[in-house]
Amino acid sequence: FKPDLVLLGDDNAANYIGNQLLDSETPVVFWGINGLPLKYGLIESMDSPGHNITGVWQAGYHKESLELLHALVPEAKTFAILSCDSVTSRAKIKQLNRLAEIGKLPLKLVDTVSTNSFSWFKQRVRDLRDSVDAFFILNHDTFKDEEGNHLDMLTVGKWYLENVKKPEASHEDQFVREGMLLTANDSGYNQAYKAFEMAYDILEQGLNPSRMRTITPPRGPLMVNRIRARMLGISLDDKMDIIEEIVDEAVALGK
Repeated sequence: FKPDLVLLGDDNAANYIGNQLLDSETPVVFWGINGLPLKYGLIESMDSPGHNITGVWQAGYHKESLELLHALVPEAKTFAILSCDSVTSRAKIKQLNRLAEIGKLPLKLVDTVSTNSFSWFKQRVRDLRDSVDAFFILNHDTFKDEEGNHLDMLTVGKWYLENVKKPEASHEDQFVREGMLLTANDSGYNQAYKAFEMAYDILEQGLNPSRMRTITPPRGPLMVNRIRARMLGISLDDKMDIIEEIVDEAVALGK
């Protein structure tokens, strides 16, 4: 099989398949890389990739998500990060920590939970839920139970939503549809659309990926889950001017 072009979605595909195709005759376009794509050695620089590979990366809209949370719940002053320990999550934790270090976040970051042990995760969440005002929920799809069995993301989300009565920000629409309160959406749709535009330019317009700068697309809508807002006693009536999309489902709760 000799494809005219290969599209690679997310970090593992870009790393493990992209590195096999590096400097081959096959042009490659990645999307959904978390953090700077320089880390996988696929490009020489963000503006001038220098090889047969270019693409789209996720800058993340963590600051904007927390700003939306602060606008909805202005009394919130502190937050903690909750996450599984995965390639995707590690990059986002690093981004959030960096923003906190340079004073760019509207809330103070006081702790980070990053683990693949669901029992330890639950214990840490119980420890933190009375000492912070809010949480930032990152990916939670690589947890395992005490027997080492993988747990579905929605199982983790259901436990969290039923046991935590604090507002939370997240980074993608999938988590708001799961039932989390809000996000400034780092849109997967925008990621894929931009990647396919680049693929079209290579295949149909003859552009050379070595000279096509990597890009990050604009954020998606500011999204708020109405079901979670009601669970937390947060009124949205006077906040509709800052909300761009209301979500009326909570998949983890079967709603």
